[in-house]
Amino acid sequence: ADIITFSGDKILGGPQAGVILGRKDLISLIARNPLHRAVRVGKLTIAALRATLKLYLDGEYNKVPVLRMIYEDPVEVKRRAVSLHRRLRLKGAKVLRTSAVIGGGSAPTKTIPSFGLSIVSSLPNKLHERLRSLSPPVLARIDGNTLIFDMKAVSDSEIAPLADKIKEALCDVV
Repeated sequence: ADIITFSGDKILGGPQAGVILGRKDLISLIARNPLHRAVRVGKLTIAALRATLKLYLDGEYNKVPVLRMIYEDPVEVKRRAVSLHRRLRLKGAKVLRTSAVIGGGSAPTKTIPSFGLSIVSSLPNKLHERLRSLSPPVLARIDGNTLIFDMKAVSDSEIAPLADKIKEALCDVV
């Protein structure tokens, strides 16, 4: 291809930016277009993109958060789900296998093995709404009368605050 375009974020794992690569003569034409000034990225975005690309060049893929999550051993995700389960101590809550969706334009339907925590509620929609209204919002998936908290994108340091937010929402709804 003479020109290719892609997103700097999503699976690449860098800052939100449109990237154009291609033949030097064609890139020069694009740079001379009056619209270039309106859509060009700033210095901070360029610095962030450069830092991300350097991780790839140095072979440090595990430092790119999105790649680390995609390739993480499901056993680690299960460990976090168990940790959340222990913190909550809710009757009927269960650790379960789930499938996380990578999403984005590159892999909108691609799923990867994951684990989560399910909580049965007599008011799942109300609980879900309350969780989303918190600061920061807590996202879960509703399946019948069950809320499922997938742990794929939850880090160890986020487990305690997540448990606190879930408890807060449960107290408000029950």
